[in-house]
Amino acid sequence: MENYTHFTQEERERIYQLQQDKMGPTAIALDIGRDKSSISRELRRNKTKVGYLPDSAQLKYKNRRTHRKKK
Repeated sequence: MENYTHFTQEERERIYQLQQDKMGPTAIALDIGRDKSSISRELRRNKTKVGYLPDSAQLKYKNRRTHRKKK
């Protein structure tokens, strides 16, 4: 199993740009070199009332990391 890496701020900004260009999760995944399901999950998990915003997604990610349960 490969190691998982979290999305970076730059990747989130690229996802936003591509989504604004009307590209779907499959095309976005090919462009940034990630799996389609990871892109779909990122878009679903971090959407706001106005859609996907990279800065908001990064804040949500940091908040989840701060408040996660310790092993």
